[in-house]
Amino acid sequence: VARRDLSHLARFGSGIGLVHSLHSDCHAGIAPETVGLRREHYGVNEPSPRMSTGAALFEILKATAVDPILLALVACSLLLGLCSPREWSQACGVVLMVALIMLVRTGLEFCKASAMETVDAVCASWQVYVVRGGREMLIDVRDIVVGDLVQLQAGEVIPADG
Repeated sequence: VARRDLSHLARFGSGIGLVHSLHSDCHAGIAPETVGLRREHYGVNEPSPRMSTGAALFEILKATAVDPILLALVACSLLLGLCSPREWSQACGVVLMVALIMLVRTGLEFCKASAMETVDAVCASWQVYVVRGGREMLIDVRDIVVGDLVQLQAGEVIPADG
């Protein structure tokens, strides 16, 4: 946690107050029969769906194309080519370099997006221990609902979507 702001917790009186406001129990967790209602009320514990590969590639390319520095370079090279016809080869060289920079940036961003898809796929099969109805049970990370008592080990990532 980068920033420890406990002011929101104070609204509930304490951590125990928060647990009670979620109709959970500090030792027994939630009642197993409330899982469906909790999913309906609070939603499911999964990341937002990502764009398809083609759409993601197009969005990344579009975001790279509106970089103000690259746009300024293209504008200057076009002015150079139009104002000084002898310098058109240099203007074309600048435009080609800008296109190359855009392609490299797009490729790097696309690789990062692909890596995130891989992480999502790994997390989809991740299982955690929770306490429900006073019993510890192993469940899929996507089956966690608001109010569950998740058993964390040292160094584990908190298995929540938000």
